[in-house]
Amino acid sequence: MGFDYPLAILTKVVMIGYNTYMTKIKKEVEASEPTLQPLGDKVLILPDVNEEKQTASGIIVPGAAQNIIGTVVAIGPGTPLESGEGFRPVDLTYGDRVLLGQYGHEEVNFGGKKYYLAPEGTILAVIN
Repeated sequence: MGFDYPLAILTKVVMIGYNTYMTKIKKEVEASEPTLQPLGDKVLILPDVNEEKQTASGIIVPGAAQNIIGTVVAIGPGTPLESGEGFRPVDLTYGDRVLLGQYGHEEVNFGGKKYYLAPEGTILAVIN
């Protein structure tokens, strides 16, 4: 009642199985990139390419001094109701193009991209 295979062969078979398993796990982890889920009435906005603008008199207005246009990519659950039962949903949907004011939002760098995290009240308009 012994093993007919040398220990080296059994070790190699086990390591091949382990390496295959770890490769599979690594691919699953890489495929499932982390995401940002806003809390409360916050909205995550991916800004459009922001270029500097020049006024008629030749003054260059940097992108930071302009309103921001972007796309809603994530929405929080909303503001909790006073009764404590549920939330008042945010009045935006995924994919909405919005105009965001210069102030009242946070710049977030995540996954190599720049986003803005803003409360619903600081969004000026939905662009149709």
